[in-house]
Amino acid sequence: MSNHNSPASAEDVEIRKALHQLPVSGVDVDLWRELAGAVESSGPFGFRAALGWQLFHVPNVSGAKDARCQLTAYPIGRRFRPENGLNTLMADLFEGIHTAAQDMSLPVVNLSRWDLFHAHAFRSWRDGKLGLLFHAKEYPQECEAFPYNLGFCQRGSSLKYDTPGMDFRNLLFYEDVLCDLDVGEASILHDSLIMDGLQPVRTVLESDFGQGICDVNYFHTLQDRPREERLFICGSYSTDKGVI
Repeated sequence: MSNHNSPASAEDVEIRKALHQLPVSGVDVDLWRELAGAVESSGPFGFRAALGWQLFHVPNVSGAKDARCQLTAYPIGRRFRPENGLNTLMADLFEGIHTAAQDMSLPVVNLSRWDLFHAHAFRSWRDGKLGLLFHAKEYPQECEAFPYNLGFCQRGSSLKYDTPGMDFRNLLFYEDVLCDLDVGEASILHDSLIMDGLQPVRTVLESDFGQGICDVNYFHTLQDRPREERLFICGSYSTDKGVI
C-alpha cells in the first residue's frame, strides 16, 4: 500500500516546478465535465456526438490563404451544437489563456494566426479522460536565434522569436486545470516530454498524453462575427454535404 504522506521524489518536485497553473475564471467547468464524461464513457464518439452536422469553410484568416497557408488540418470544420454552450466554452478558454498568462507574469500569449489559434483534443491513455493541448507561438519569425523555415504559414509573421515564449508555448487543460508547461532546456520536461527533433521548436505532441480526437481552432481576429462563429473543429469526419 502506498503512503500518501511520503515525501515527493526529486523527480516529482522538478515536474511540479515545470507546471505553472493558470486560473480559469469565467470558464463553465460544469459544461466541460459533461463533455469530458461523454468522452470517458464513449471515447472519441462522445466528443463528436456533441458537434453539429453543419460544415463551415475556414475563411482567409489574416491573409493566410494569400500566402498559400492552410492553418487547419482540413479546409472545413464543424462547431458544437449551439444549444449545448460548448462553442462559448471554447472561446472562453482561448481568450482566458491570453488574460491568465499576463496575470501570472508568464510570457505573453496573443490570439493570432502566428501565436495561439489551436488546440488538440485527446482522450488520455491513462484514464480515458478528455484533455486539450494548446500550442502558442506557432509561427515565429525566422531569425538568427530561430533559423527554422516553417513553410508558407510563417511568411510575413509579426511574431518575434523569444526564448521564454517558446519555452512556455505548450498549455494543457485537463481535469478542470489549466497549466502552462515549461519545456525549456533547464526543465525536466525538455528531454522527458519532447520528442527527439522537436526540441528547437519546443513542441509537445498530443499523442504523448492520449489518443487524438480532433483539432479545435479559434480565430480571434475574425472580429466581424460572434465569438462562437470563430471556432472551427477539424477532423477526419469531413463530408461534402451542408458546407457553407
